[in-house]
Amino acid sequence: MTSVVEYDLHEWLPGWGENKITTRSENGDFIVSVTYDGLDGVEKMKSLIFRLTCFYSVGSFPGVGAMGYKHDYEFSTGKILKITDSEFMTKWNEYWQAAWPNVKRECNHFVLFFGSENKVIHVVASDVIIL
Repeated sequence: MTSVVEYDLHEWLPGWGENKITTRSENGDFIVSVTYDGLDGVEKMKSLIFRLTCFYSVGSFPGVGAMGYKHDYEFSTGKILKITDSEFMTKWNEYWQAAWPNVKRECNHFVLFFGSENKVIHVVASDVIIL
């Protein structure tokens, strides 16, 4: 699998990474809340909102790869990677096209590695925004 960096969280994460990761599903979106130390020493939080989520998986990293495959692409902690040739994403897009051919819905496969919390997160969703 190949990937591109959708967002580099190091723009606001400190060098030692995140303090805490929490996840939840809400109104069809999957939300990853990242708590971290701000530059002023005060703890801050940002939310990564994956919109129109079809699938998500949270696992240990390092560990056994989710969905039966190895992480054979270059992993990088603190980044949202978009997998450009994901077979899993292709299957979801085929599903939506067959189920509702008149509805335009495109899924993307995102992967996140969080080193301090030792988590890997896979998400199939339309897109992601950061708040």
